Amino acid sequence: MNRKLGFAVLAAALACACTPAAASYTAIFAFGDSLSDAGNLILEDLGEGPVPPYVDGHFSNGPTWVEDLSQMLGLGVMTPFLGPKGGTNFAFGGAQTGTTDINPPNPSSPIHIDLPDQIAAYDLLNPVPVKGALYTLDIGANDIMNALEDFSEKKISYDEVETVVGQAEANTIDSVQSLMKLGARSLLFYEVPNLGLTPRFDGTALQMDASDLAASFNAAVLAGLAELKSDGLKVFTLDTYDLLDEIKADPSQFGFTNVSDPCWTGNFTDPNSGTLCSTDPSDQNKYLFWDEVHPTEAGHLLAAEFAAEALAAPEPSTWAMMLVGLAGLGLHAVRRPRRPAII
Repeated sequence: MNRKLGFAVLAAALACACTPAAASYTAIFAFGDSLSDAGNLILEDLGEGPVPPYVDGHFSNGPTWVEDLSQMLGLGVMTPFLGPKGGTNFAFGGAQTGTTDINPPNPSSPIHIDLPDQIAAYDLLNPVPVKGALYTLDIGANDIMNALEDFSEKKISYDEVETVVGQAEANTIDSVQSLMKLGARSLLFYEVPNLGLTPRFDGTALQMDASDLAASFNAAVLAGLAELKSDGLKVFTLDTYDLLDEIKADPSQFGFTNVSDPCWTGNFTDPNSGTLCSTDPSDQNKYLFWDEVHPTEAGHLLAAEFAAEALAAPEPSTWAMMLVGLAGLGLHAVRRPRRPAII
């Protein structure tokens, strides 16, 4: 079924059969990377936070999807936990899933932003389980991109890339189990988008690898999450992988005029490193991509709308969810042959 038609039918059915998703949650806690970071990295004062034209410490020109979602659910403004008044957003730009072969432990480092560190911070600030809370998670993209960067620089083989991604998959499930021990019962998993369609990889030699590794990661995590449902975890999925495919295929239907180029061509630490498509936010938001990997404010808002719809939808059965994950793994195995290192 066409996604837009499917959601229209779903919305009509839910209007008759379900209560609003907002009524179900008492709080929202966000974990992950730059796609969810509400300003924690720049507040950490590591000299690495996003500077203008990035807005208010976000890796975009406005709020992230999970901040938008918090408002949609009637839970108010989401703030970073490192902010002056504290908050429920624990995500950090640059975060990885945890320890992997290319991300070994480094206790002496002043930077502790990875997913296990975020959960430890949450545990410290919330010693008593928060009943009725929604937990959101977006993670994995940095593990994949860092592994591909090392591969392109001939530091590791492609087999080692796959090993790292497998470790990232296991780390993610371990972290979700840690959240469950702290009382988490409702999880919204934001899939790794189709990285091959981002400006960083689109048209490069690594495009297919970036796409396939993202698909493989998502499928493995979904299969792992399905197994946790028997332990009392309710899982919702934000299918950003397919959503990006559909936006790229039909931009105008989603309100975009440019889905290939970044609005800002520079990096997030040097305001003089690139050029800006426009200083007018309305023109900026005609672009899907703010920079080479992150969406604009408009892209984030679209993801939030799909997230709200996912939360309102009937939960899939454990077997259906596991079949989706296993099917994704099977597809991955068929369409991506093993390959040697770049020479």
